[in-house]
Amino acid sequence: MKKTRLKLKKQVWLVLIIIVISLIALKIGLNIYHDYQYHQTDEYKLLEKGYSLEEIKLLQNSLEPNTFKDLVNTPKNEFLLSLFKEPYYLQKNLNDYLDYEKIHPEYSSTQIITYINTHNDKEHYEYSLPADLTKDNLILVNKYYELTEEYQPDDLVNISR
Repeated sequence: MKKTRLKLKKQVWLVLIIIVISLIALKIGLNIYHDYQYHQTDEYKLLEKGYSLEEIKLLQNSLEPNTFKDLVNTPKNEFLLSLFKEPYYLQKNLNDYLDYEKIHPEYSSTQIITYINTHNDKEHYEYSLPADLTKDNLILVNKYYELTEEYQPDDLVNISR
């Protein structure tokens, strides 16, 4: 009778060892799979290009998803990072900032944002937009913002001599 108990114990130990080895192999396999999945992410690819985690979060928050995905295929761009730290950065002008920086790499991000936002990158009177008339008496009119032909102020007064 003792022999049967011993055999039963050996079988139980063998099953337990197989279960433990299977669990360890499963854990290692899952870790390898998660590492593989992480290596396929844009975050990992940008880390390989030299961006820090803080810079990646700044880029994710500042860029549209398609533009962010395009960064994976380009080298690290310090100028792009400096743009997002500027107080007057406008998302709609991003491509203009980048194009202007290629022409004038000697300018700082502050200078480029100033030039682009004020349209100083355009020739005088070459590029004009209609003035914003929605702010009542506060109308900016200059060489870049013009009044339309139809504009007529509603509070004009004739002055007699």
